[in-house]
Amino acid sequence: PAPSEGEYLMVISGEDWGPAVAKLVVCAGKRIAPGKVGKDMFSVAVHAQDLDWKTRKASVVDRRRDVVDAYVSDKAGNRTGEPSPYIAVELPMHPADALANPLLWDPADEFNKWKKPFDFSVESPILKVPATRCVGRACPEADAFKLDKHSSAGMALSYAWYQPKESGARPLIVWLHGAGEGGE
Repeated sequence: PAPSEGEYLMVISGEDWGPAVAKLVVCAGKRIAPGKVGKDMFSVAVHAQDLDWKTRKASVVDRRRDVVDAYVSDKAGNRTGEPSPYIAVELPMHPADALANPLLWDPADEFNKWKKPFDFSVESPILKVPATRCVGRACPEADAFKLDKHSSAGMALSYAWYQPKESGARPLIVWLHGAGEGGE
């Protein structure tokens, strides 16, 4: 869904090391010209679960996030050259940056789970109100996959599959993930 004033859309990127919040799409409430937006105009904070690997305990932290870039976008966060009420605020992504990852590894059952809480606050002089409510998560790479289940001998196996739009011969790639990515 497209964000309204006071809201943001979380855009998650699928990286080889896992997921990361690549950008937040916010609504300015009025159309903004592309040349009127810059990264220094935005302040981003996160309120999120974080895992202390030494104690294997989760706690909730509040941290400032750097802003890598900011630009006028469409409602999905794609850069546009036309005036728009939507602004994409890009955040840094790195495998060692736990606050970029929306998942938390739970040592109790050894599975990844969505962090609760995992909330952002985006402030800027060009926003009438800070964007503090998430309207949804989008992951363009994962959204191209279809989810399904196969049952046999009383056991259900969940899986995702992707079929390219192009016709012709394509390889079959099977990826057997590690335990941290398992579950529902």
